[in-house]
Amino acid sequence: MQKILILHKRRVYNAFKKIIIFALIAATCLSFVGCAATENNFKLEIQTDSMAPVFSTGDKILCAKVDSPGALKKGDIIAYWTVINGERVMNVHRIHEIYHDGKGTLYFQTKGDNNNTADATPVHQDDVVGKYIKKVLF
Repeated sequence: MQKILILHKRRVYNAFKKIIIFALIAATCLSFVGCAATENNFKLEIQTDSMAPVFSTGDKILCAKVDSPGALKKGDIIAYWTVINGERVMNVHRIHEIYHDGKGTLYFQTKGDNNNTADATPVHQDDVVGKYIKKVLF
């Protein structure tokens, strides 16, 4: 009986060892994939409460670079270049409407979730820099 118990413990130990090794290998692989994925991502710090309650001032977010503005849709949160008080700045708002100019150019009407009205100037497709992925710590 004692030999069976020792054999059983050894099998459990070996199985546990294999699971730990597999988990370590998987975690290592995922960390390499994560590093590769961040080459196309960037981080921003939210400067105002215009997107409250989604974001608050000081929140840090991760955005994916946008290579194809045509893939964006109404409701997406985007990071884009705009001019505020005479200064060119990065802004983060939600796409409220999408317009086509008939010549292949897209314009995005944006609006902060906490704002009463849409932004005054639509965003040209070339000014779109990224699409919101998630909040992060950094």
